[in-house]
This record gives sequence, structure tokens and C-alpha cells, in this order.
Amino acid sequence: MSTAKIKMATMNTCLGFSLQLLPHHCSLLRQSLSGAFTQVRGKNFLHRPRLRYPSWQLQKDRVKYNESLTPENKSFIKEIVEDKYGPQAIIGGVTTYQQSPLKNEPMEKGTWYPGVRRTGVIARKIGIYPMWMNDGTKVFSTLLQVVDNHVIRYIPPGEFEPARKPKKKIRHPNRFGCLLVGAESEDPQSELGRLNLEEVNPHLREGRVENHLGNLSPPPVRPTEIRTSISPSSVVELNTTSTFANYAAEFTKEYCGLFTSSGLMPKKFLGRFFVSPEAAIQPGTPLLASHFKVGQVVDVRGKTIDRGFQGVMKRWGFKGMPASHGVTKTHRRPGNIGSGGTKARVMPGTKMPGHMGNRYRILKGVEILRINTQYNVLYVKGLAVAGGTNSICYIYDTILPFRKPTEAPPFPTFYPEDMEEPLPDDIYSEKLHRFSSPTITFQDTK
Repeated sequence: MSTAKIKMATMNTCLGFSLQLLPHHCSLLRQSLSGAFTQVRGKNFLHRPRLRYPSWQLQKDRVKYNESLTPENKSFIKEIVEDKYGPQAIIGGVTTYQQSPLKNEPMEKGTWYPGVRRTGVIARKIGIYPMWMNDGTKVFSTLLQVVDNHVIRYIPPGEFEPARKPKKKIRHPNRFGCLLVGAESEDPQSELGRLNLEEVNPHLREGRVENHLGNLSPPPVRPTEIRTSISPSSVVELNTTSTFANYAAEFTKEYCGLFTSSGLMPKKFLGRFFVSPEAAIQPGTPLLASHFKVGQVVDVRGKTIDRGFQGVMKRWGFKGMPASHGVTKTHRRPGNIGSGGTKARVMPGTKMPGHMGNRYRILKGVEILRINTQYNVLYVKGLAVAGGTNSICYIYDTILPFRKPTEAPPFPTFYPEDMEEPLPDDIYSEKLHRFSSPTITFQDTK
């Protein structure tokens, strides 16, 4: 029996009566059924942000054990930290540690080719700055500071297995590896005393770093702001880093074990980047703002400001109803939300009041106009970078097909030791007007 006859017999059994259709009737029925499905938008997105924790899920308080260390033991542990990770210092306007050379030998550098995927960096949005082009056009730029980035771990393509599987089937699942990048080093010991950096650098006030624009970095991170969902794949070695986790309120022992193999202090923020095998970087390598070039186009990913529950006028930009002339209590309401006709329902995806913000958004195709190598600041064109001041964002090479780099950028990243001469403090785009250049020029006439 053919497949069509089996389907018809099944249909007759389910419907309870005999139904005979010709082949051309079956084709018409198939076309009508295929066009009867309703489009549902927003199903492939992640779940909406959780407004509050469930009432039955209790928040765990991390206990801070008192080891009753003597001052001599505290100073001894501090010496061990300085011998292993270097003394605490301010590098590029960010509090960090003078890192020692790489724990292992650097990986062999690959060759750049069009289509290769490099790693990204973690930056902090520190403000907005106006600039002018050579033709006098005023543009606004967003300042993104690459804050103490280091490579934590590299996972080859065959070994990388993400915890969340993609919904769409990937053609080449083993094409890319994974680079784990961390930003902003932090000493996990909170009671052993820290270097008084206010006496060393006047730009540091109350544990907060003042950058070259006069803006202060956010206060030290709270315990609730640290995500400890990432656990090391291997057994945590007993070292000074994991031992200090007993004193820490910010980091756990398992979280500190992530940084054992790289020889780095624990980081406040982590980012995962998919890279080609040719763009692999040795763990412990710093990532600077010179990872990108002036004029390059990048994509910036950040989390929007949490606005809470908002109406349609603020959330979607609706015009609203008239202010007077017979309008009663509907000035800021959306109006009719029905679809009309015989549907008699609200279509999925209708713009209505709801929670606004607190979602990750990617701004694609922004151009780098200026790079400050002293403080590792990128000046990107535009004001639409998601997030508020001092928020964390992630910068990638753009995926736009017609705006990808045609020339080789620093590959796999920028290495200062490869330069014969150090880079200048500020690198400008050719289209950008420099403040040191004259604004008006006069031509001599005879």
C-alpha cells in the first residue's frame, strides 16, 4: 500500500467516517494546511529576565571563617603572594598585579586569512566624548576601557562542549575552539591587608580608580555580583590561591581553581569567546586595546539598563492618545490590541506594556575612531552601546560580511615585544580631526 493510501486510511479511522480524495485534492489539502500555521515571534530568544528569586529558593550566605592568624603569618602569606603574582600596582589606570612571565611557553602563532575568528575582549563603558571629523562634522563616541584582560584557558575544538546546546543544527560543530578571558584581577583574601595605593597614586580614592577622564570605577564588587556557576574541569590543586578562598567573601574555592593553570589572580568577570584554532592564545597572555586597529569595525555586546515595568509609550515609543478633547483615562494607553476580522484574539508578538531592559543587546558595525594605548581605551563611534556608565561589555570583530577587515589585524593578538618602538599614547583615524592640528588655515596670496 502506498504512503498516501496509508495516510488516508488513518484519517478515515480518526474522523469516524469514510473520506475519499483524489491525488490533486490531497495536494490542495497539503497546501492549505501548510499555510494555516500562525507565525509566533520571539520563541527562539532566551527566557525573559527573572524579576525575583522564587520564594522557596533560599539564598546561601557564605561563611567567613576566622583562622586566627597572627600578624607574622599574615605578612608571610602576603610575601608569598607578591613572590608568585608580583606586587600590587596600577597598570593602565586599573588596579592589578605586576604579572610574571608566562607559566608555559607561548603557543605558535598562526597565519591570518579572511574569515578567521579572533578572540574578543572585555571592556568597561566609562563615558561619552564628542569629536570632530576633518570636514567639521561633530560626532559622539563611546569610551570603552579594556580592563586588565588576560587569557585564562583555551579549549580545543574537539574538547569544547557547551553546557547549553544551540537550537539550530551547526554545520561544522568542531570548527571553533573556546577562549576563556578574565577581566579585573582581585585578591581573594579580604582580611590579610592590602597595599595602600592612595599613597602611591593620587588617582585612587577609597579603593576606586580614577581614569584620565576623571570618572571613578565602581566600588569593590559585592558577593552577590560574582557568578560561580563555572567550575573547573580538573581537580583543584592545593595552592595559595585556593587556600585564600577560605578568607574570601567574593570568591569560592572552586572558582579560584579556574586560575590555577594560568598562574593568574582570580578575575571579577569572565567571558567566553569562540575562536579558530589558528587564533589560539597561551593562557596568561594579556589582551590590550591594541588588539584592534583604528578604523576597524567591531560589534559590542552589553546588557541594557533595567527600567522595570514600563508602558507602551516608554517601552515601544507609542504616541499615546490626545491630551484633551474627550479623552478620559486613556492618555498613555496603547488603544486597540485586537487583530480585527474574525480572528478575535491578540496576535503573538503584539507590543504591550511589560518589563523593559536587563537584556543583552549587540550593537553591530561600530567604527573605532581613536585608541588610547596608555589607558587601553577604545573610542567607538555612536551612542547606542547597551548599558550604563561603568557597565561591562564585550567587544568582538564584526560579523557583517561587507565590513570585515581586509587587512591583517594583530594576530592572534597584539604582542608589545614584537614592536621595535613603543606605540604612541593616542592613535587617531585619518578621518578624525586632532586637537593639536590647526582648525583654520590661511593661504598666502600675492
